[in-house]
Amino acid sequence: MTQEQIQKISDILDSEEERVRQELAVVAVKDPATPEGYQPKIADYGGEIDEDDTARKTTDSETNTALEHELKHHLDAILTAREKLKKGHYGLCEKCGVEIPFERLQAMPATPYCIKCSELESQ
Repeated sequence: MTQEQIQKISDILDSEEERVRQELAVVAVKDPATPEGYQPKIADYGGEIDEDDTARKTTDSETNTALEHELKHHLDAILTAREKLKKGHYGLCEKCGVEIPFERLQAMPATPYCIKCSELESQ
């Protein structure tokens, strides 16, 4: 990859990391026990709650947990990609070692796989 391409990917990763952290702040709180840890926010409607509120609270809390998990996974992938970029190992498929096309990296900068291995992984 050229220096210009590396800078473009770095900028995309910066933007993507900022977006994910903002979304995480909506559904989770930082967990001080771990460096990049989060805990899903528990829905709170305050005051007395009835059965409908209890059901809604449970559903909202479960949704936050699922979103927190997915966003944290994506953040981890971004941080891993950034580390690879720093060490000069970025852009190589983790399965087959082939160079991932720049166009794919622009669209999915945190992907660890080429298209072929990604398709095999999802089967």
